[in-house]
Amino acid sequence: SRVGRARGYDLVVDWRRAVENYSLERNRRNRIESFALHAGIVLGPGERTTVYSPSEGDWEYARGFVKGKGERFIGYVAQAAAWNRTWPLWRLRELAGEFERVLPGHKLLLIDRQAEAGIEAENVVNACGRTRRFGEAAALLGMCELTVTQDTGLAHAAGAMGLRTLVVAGSIPPEL
Repeated sequence: SRVGRARGYDLVVDWRRAVENYSLERNRRNRIESFALHAGIVLGPGERTTVYSPSEGDWEYARGFVKGKGERFIGYVAQAAAWNRTWPLWRLRELAGEFERVLPGHKLLLIDRQAEAGIEAENVVNACGRTRRFGEAAALLGMCELTVTQDTGLAHAAGAMGLRTLVVAGSIPPEL
């Protein structure tokens, strides 16, 4: 891995060629502590918690977006950056049907940066392609009782916001 700085960021860690060896003591720690050690940063007491909060403008956007569209939401982040870490989009309609059956009265709030990831259904609120900033998408998740997400940046934001989150992680075979 390489550590450096990039415009607009305090710290950038390039993990593309990194291999996690979990037999090493340094890799048996909390993920935040492990990443910090890889980057040469020693954390002090109380520095092992990541906290994220969207801006007030992001919350205002989210409240306005869901207004009049329902009272109870389950957030679903439609895609990860890599196709093999994404539940197939063609199964979203089936997933929406299952959520409607298991959690009646809830709307599935679909979130993705690409508009074509969304679907239209009675129990779906489609926010795909409708957020301008990461913070707006994170604030939409904050409006939900539960977030289901691929292994994405929004999964980490949901965790840092203290949201109830289910992360679909690992390689997902294309036939699913």
